[in-house]
Amino acid sequence: MINSTMRNTPSKHTLAIYILYMVFSNICSAQTTQQKIDSLKQVLLVAKDDTNKVLLLAELSNEYSKINLDTSRAFATQALTLSEKKQYSYGQLKANNLIGRSYALQNNIPSALRHYNTALSIARIQKNPARIAIMAVAISALYTQNADWDKAYQYLMIAKEAYEKAGIPYPNSLCINMGYYYSAREDHKEAISWYRKAVENEEKKATHSPDLAQLYGNIGGELILLNQYHNALSYLYKALALNTAMGNDKGIAFNLSGIGSTYAGAYINYSNLPDSMKDGPKLLAKAEHYLLDALQLNNKIGLQDNKLDIYNWLSFVGEKKQDYKQAYIWHVAYTKLKDSIKGSDVQKEIAHVEAEFRVQKTTDSLKYSSVVKDIEIKRNKLQRNAVIALIIMTGLLGVLFINRQKLKHRNKLIAVEAEKEKIEQLSRHQLEDFTKSIQEKNNLIEQFTSEIEKYQALPCANEIPLHADYLYTLKRSVILTDEQWAEFQALFEKVDPGYIGRVRTKFPDITAAEMRFVLLTKLGLNNKEMAAMLGVSNDAVRVSKYRLLKKIQLPDDISPEDFFNSI
Repeated sequence: MINSTMRNTPSKHTLAIYILYMVFSNICSAQTTQQKIDSLKQVLLVAKDDTNKVLLLAELSNEYSKINLDTSRAFATQALTLSEKKQYSYGQLKANNLIGRSYALQNNIPSALRHYNTALSIARIQKNPARIAIMAVAISALYTQNADWDKAYQYLMIAKEAYEKAGIPYPNSLCINMGYYYSAREDHKEAISWYRKAVENEEKKATHSPDLAQLYGNIGGELILLNQYHNALSYLYKALALNTAMGNDKGIAFNLSGIGSTYAGAYINYSNLPDSMKDGPKLLAKAEHYLLDALQLNNKIGLQDNKLDIYNWLSFVGEKKQDYKQAYIWHVAYTKLKDSIKGSDVQKEIAHVEAEFRVQKTTDSLKYSSVVKDIEIKRNKLQRNAVIALIIMTGLLGVLFINRQKLKHRNKLIAVEAEKEKIEQLSRHQLEDFTKSIQEKNNLIEQFTSEIEKYQALPCANEIPLHADYLYTLKRSVILTDEQWAEFQALFEKVDPGYIGRVRTKFPDITAAEMRFVLLTKLGLNNKEMAAMLGVSNDAVRVSKYRLLKKIQLPDDISPEDFFNSI
């Protein structure tokens, strides 16, 4: 059976969610989170139902966003209800922003988009460029998360223009979002350059701000994706120290999972590590420690996407530690959570929200001009309703069409994957049967050879005609023909597609004989079995093996089997 590695690089999904959290954060406090919450709750007990109470509820929501997203959303909802009652537009904008942020961090993109769009509409009515920029940045992050690059870039440009109008050309929020956008596009060097623009400004300040912690974390995440694990850990530990000092549980959770996944990724990519880190068991132990701490904190906060990647990496660590029972338990948890997240038709809901937003923009525009055009609005009321109905109908038809196309595509993918799995299983069985038949043949030949040698020792050995010729012919039959090797390689390619090509790319000057040795080693054959299949002595196999390992410069601490399995 040919083993396969669980993954080659740290999960990009973990890093994207970490960066997304930093995009939506606007922490600003010298006190610890719990101290500030307790203080705000005391003031809330005697607060009157006015605009000040709206701001108080919003501040409580902001503080709870660091430790409990559901509670954060509950306070923001109270702020929204009160601000609507008092017709306090700034309170409505702020509450919708906070509610949208809580949904975004729980990967509920449609609900987040609905509230962000509402906040953006209010900012546009207020004609406040700074607030327009803030909401455009948040919406851009959602579309980046959803891989809708055109809309993500469109809202980034809206934010950039609005910030320039407000006299703020390159604020941290814009730099972070530009970095997040390029990270999602896998242009990690460009992403780091945007993050470092903000870091340079922050490090010049007398006191370190929360922005610096998130920027350190973002740069660390990008360095992981560039396989620069040692440098990544340096930035992630800096971020962890700052978030710990601020009592920011959410930032700590992402830092812990980032550090854990870095150690796990480093275990896979030994070649990119300094000598001080090349200790596999220690890397796995550190990865498990930080991932479990992150999981405990995520359960407390309720971050689902971060938990998804923690489960996946814990399953990987269990497998490498040969704790297969625990690895299976983590894998089951990962699968269940992944299925629950995928269960909702996100694209359908996003399309519906966008249709609602288009309708809302039309409605808000008409309401805003009603003060001076009341008669005209009444005259066009039926026409407006018809337009709204048409937009809704068009949106619903579009959603139904998209859903149907997605269903067809999904069924097609399922059928293709099933056929591919069937072919791979058949090829695997054929390769095993082929190898087994060769080995059985070689065993039989060895038995015949032994019997002939016994007859040669008897007094009547001369009566065996042409025994030397028979023995020579018999031994010659052990060597595989070119046709057999061609069949063998074809079966191998079906079981592990592209493996032979990867070996030739990694070692361009490898010979045909050396390639046979590599493939037989990957199949798990020992020296004796190889010698029998190749029709040579055990010493010849050992010499060939020594020369090949010397040629590829295999490190002493890695076995040939592990090395060839990793290609």
